[in-house]
Amino acid sequence: MRVIKKNDGGILILLVYVIVIVLLLSVTVMANTVMSYKMRLSNCTYMSNAYMSDGGLDEANALAILSYEETSSDTVDYITEIVEGSILSIERIKTGEQSYILSPYRQYIHPLHLTLKRNEVKNEFERHFIQLFRNGFTGSIHDFESRIDGSINVAISGTSSASGKCVYHIESTYSEKGITRKNGVNLIITYPHVSFQDDNNIEIVHQDDSVSRNNWRVIYAQ
Repeated sequence: MRVIKKNDGGILILLVYVIVIVLLLSVTVMANTVMSYKMRLSNCTYMSNAYMSDGGLDEANALAILSYEETSSDTVDYITEIVEGSILSIERIKTGEQSYILSPYRQYIHPLHLTLKRNEVKNEFERHFIQLFRNGFTGSIHDFESRIDGSINVAISGTSSASGKCVYHIESTYSEKGITRKNGVNLIITYPHVSFQDDNNIEIVHQDDSVSRNNWRVIYAQ
């Protein structure tokens, strides 16, 4: 008598289980790979945006140096005209060609000694430099257009003053692929000052670190 073997499909079921497990492992590995790739891509974008933001701070620093140089040149011309005009006016007052009251430079002339008020000249130099630099630098930041990337935005978030210097708080923002990076730095402008020689010739003294920066920081990163 022939024995008929019963096939209950056990092998087929086992095969299905194996296929399912392999598919699950494959999906898991692929998901991890995709996640890892996205994280690396996101990190690359984050770092790229950070460099772009720092680029904006570098451009602001360059604008500050340019504004300082232009302001120094203009202020030297301005104060030289005042000194020369005051000295000429003193000579005319002494010879009777001009009265002290009618002199356009009388605020820089001592009425009794008919000498140059050097402190007044120094104060005028600093006042003029500060005002001219502020107008020039803030104007350049207001009209800022990055040469690195047009999407870089730079702004002055505030200012603070100390003796002989001013601090501009600069922020630079860059966004790309849903990631925003905002960095900040303090630009420190140390004012030049006037030094007089015995013959009333003026010399402009600049500090070694006329434009410097400190307190670099990450303000926003997401």
